[in-house]
This record gives sequence, C-alpha cells and structure tokens, in this order.
Amino acid sequence: MGDHAKTTAADIERALRWKFGHWRKNDYPAAHRHLAERIAREWKRFSREGVQDPESIYRHWVMVLKSEAYTPHITITFLLHLLLPDQFPIMDQHTFRAMNWFLKDARPEWPERKAPTDFPDFMIYKEFFDSLHTAWQSRNDAPTRSDLDKALMVFGQGLKMRSLGKTPVGLTNWQRLLL
Repeated sequence: MGDHAKTTAADIERALRWKFGHWRKNDYPAAHRHLAERIAREWKRFSREGVQDPESIYRHWVMVLKSEAYTPHITITFLLHLLLPDQFPIMDQHTFRAMNWFLKDARPEWPERKAPTDFPDFMIYKEFFDSLHTAWQSRNDAPTRSDLDKALMVFGQGLKMRSLGKTPVGLTNWQRLLL
C-alpha cells in the first residue's frame, strides 16, 4: 500500500480478506467485515496526519480500533506490515506461537505468551524474525522473508494442532527446515 493517500477502501478490504483467510470467500464473518470498514473509514484521516514512526502508527490504530473487550493487535501489526513491508514482517498467532516455541527451547526461562498484547511484543517478534532471516543469508538456499513467514506460520499451526492432541502432517519436516 505504497502511497497511503491513494489507498482505497477496496484495497483495505482485499488486504484484510487475505489476512483473515477469506480471499476467495463470498461471505465471511461480520466482525471481520466490520473491522475492515472501520479501518477504511479511518484511513483518509490517518493518511492526512502523516504518521511515520512505527510505534506511533501502532498506537494510532490501537486508539482507533480498541474496544472495551478487545484490541486487534494482530490486525494492527498487519497494517504496520502493509505500511512498512521491508521493515516489519507479518506476525499472527501462529508465527508468534512458533517464536515462543523456539525461544523457550533456547532459553527455558523465556516468559512464553499466548498472544501479543502491545508494541514491544511485536518488536520482539521483529527482532526474532530478522535475526533468523539474517542468520540464513550466508546459505545458497537461504529462504526469502516470505518463505520464512510461511514456514513459521505452518510450524505455529502444527504446534497448535499438537497441543490439541492432533497429529500435524509434516511437522517434523518443518522442524528440520527451521532448526
């Protein structure tokens, strides 16, 4: 979403439908539709304000989207990724779970969290992701940022399945890829 001022409501809806896993669906949950509409309504004002600092962008969307019961941190970090894709990876519950698994394995005292709740959580994930990506760059078959994102997502989904007592297909293959 390069030029924020030229981003349309349709652009926002398409991006969020993809993020929420509804890319090819004609009908999807009203809560997701409502969230996309709220973001689209606020987008023009956000663009005019010209907020550039990543934490300020994050805080802006927290103020706009929070409710008494819920703040969509994953959606907000996705907006930050759309605005600054070269700086910020996509983070979701699956990639966050994968990060916690790896950090807990490396550091048993790691304070594992179920879900991100604020900007510092996103920055921890960003540092983890960037470190992992950088460490692999000396290899001929180094994964792209997109490949790494997909691998972490699938690995995190596998961890979730395992926690539910289900056998995730291919989890050991993803473990080999990531370890």
